[in-house]
Amino acid sequence: MECDDLYEVETMSLYEYEARMYAYRLKELDKEYDIHLNAWLNNIVGSTNKDGKPKFKEFESFFDYKKKLQEIETGLGNKNIKPQHKRMANIAAEVNVRGG
Repeated sequence: MECDDLYEVETMSLYEYEARMYAYRLKELDKEYDIHLNAWLNNIVGSTNKDGKPKFKEFESFFDYKKKLQEIETGLGNKNIKPQHKRMANIAAEVNVRGG
């Protein structure tokens, strides 16, 4: 990480941090979608149940993009953030606003 990047991270507001994390999670979701789509296309022909029928009739039953997107949009993707980390981020944001 370059010095300018480190300064940018240190002076980032909580709002900006959350916006960047939201964008990062969306980008990761798109990567996950591509991986699942590739797996779907590679395995659709040979993937069958005991009766010889396809295990997944639709891609959405294999990977629910809309559900994962909704989790990100509603903040469920943030459930692993501990309360003390949120408090520390709020304190840091306040210090940034005051210029301290």
